[in-house]
Amino acid sequence: MKEAVRALGAGFLLLLSACGGGGDAGVSVFDYVAKQQGQVPRLVPSVEMPVVRYTVDGTAKEAGLTYRDAAGALRQPTVLLPWVLEFNGKANASLYLSAQNQAEEGTVRVLIEVNNIQVQQGVSSDAYGIATAAGTCC
Repeated sequence: MKEAVRALGAGFLLLLSACGGGGDAGVSVFDYVAKQQGQVPRLVPSVEMPVVRYTVDGTAKEAGLTYRDAAGALRQPTVLLPWVLEFNGKANASLYLSAQNQAEEGTVRVLIEVNNIQVQQGVSSDAYGIATAAGTCC
């Protein structure tokens, strides 16, 4: 009987460890399920914890981004579109997002929102064009 319980416990631990690793480590179950269903997980905005949302979309397939993250650092990844980033904003923090189309055709649109209210958006339909938006948080 003890061996059966040990084997069952070992199987459970193996299953549990298989679920917790990889690129989804630290992601809540709700966010993981939303991502698997093609939905974008959302933070819940409040007065105490304002939510900043950066969105880049358009007909372009890929864009080179420059944006200021939650810590205020500039990041410059190249991403597939559409792309969304959410983080908790800080009072008077500088918000910045730009996207450069990586091709001769297509449009890119950038959008900055705080607590679901548009701060600014920008659009470019030029070849290798850049769309820019900026503002101040909260």
